[in-house]
Amino acid sequence: MNRIKSLAIFNTLFFLVHVCLSYMTQFNLINASDVGEVSDRYESLFTPAGITFAIWGVIYTALGVFCLYHIIMAFKHDKDHPANVDLSNIGGWFIFNNIVTASWLFFWTNDRIALSLLMIILQLCSLIAIHMRLGILDRRRESGSIVCTQWPLSIYLGWISIATIANTSIYLVAANWDGMGISAVRWTVIMIAIAVGITLMMVFVRKNVSFGLVVIWALYGIVLKRQDSSPELYQLLIMTAWTGMIIVGIACIIQFILNLKYHRPGPHFPEAKYSLK
Repeated sequence: MNRIKSLAIFNTLFFLVHVCLSYMTQFNLINASDVGEVSDRYESLFTPAGITFAIWGVIYTALGVFCLYHIIMAFKHDKDHPANVDLSNIGGWFIFNNIVTASWLFFWTNDRIALSLLMIILQLCSLIAIHMRLGILDRRRESGSIVCTQWPLSIYLGWISIATIANTSIYLVAANWDGMGISAVRWTVIMIAIAVGITLMMVFVRKNVSFGLVVIWALYGIVLKRQDSSPELYQLLIMTAWTGMIIVGIACIIQFILNLKYHRPGPHFPEAKYSLK
């Protein structure tokens, strides 16, 4: 069995282990608390409403498509097919990502917040490495690559970017950080501003609209949670989140139109074998 086929198989196996572990933690089979219970234990203003985490269903489905697509391409085409070139460029990074994600689930649900923060940083770094190796988002690529490789990895990176900020804020709460005299609301406003700044860079520099849409969803989750608790107390935070959503939304619309105007050369789902130069 060649390297490409091995990578496709192991990517899928490690992804399935990650997903199985995720469901096991929700039923407290290997942990003291589920993900939501630990999150509720440390009140961070950056943590979104519970419904926001439904995005994991979308992410898991998209990553499942990613794995299936690359298994099919690995066994159907030789190593010079674009999908297999992508898989070769990813190397072991996706496997590593699933290992540290599974580790994050274990540490988080067993209340090891510091170790969970380290794991999610490693998750983020592995996804950044994958994006850099594949040049995501590359509008020159065929639709198969965009839909089955670039889009799943884009929404995954978008969510993990926000989750890393949220995990950091919860770690600071757990460590009883005093905020250096700055209120929790103002620190959350700063974190939202940072998230919006990173998102604008991803949308306009990397042409990645999917990343922006994920951030809009996360910011909406923050609004929902604060409106349900005390909208008067968190008025500044809510207004900042809404403003961030509007700014990112406008950026996504502009970039989406620009992406539509870009004409990709060649067939959308090529079956021909060729090498990427």
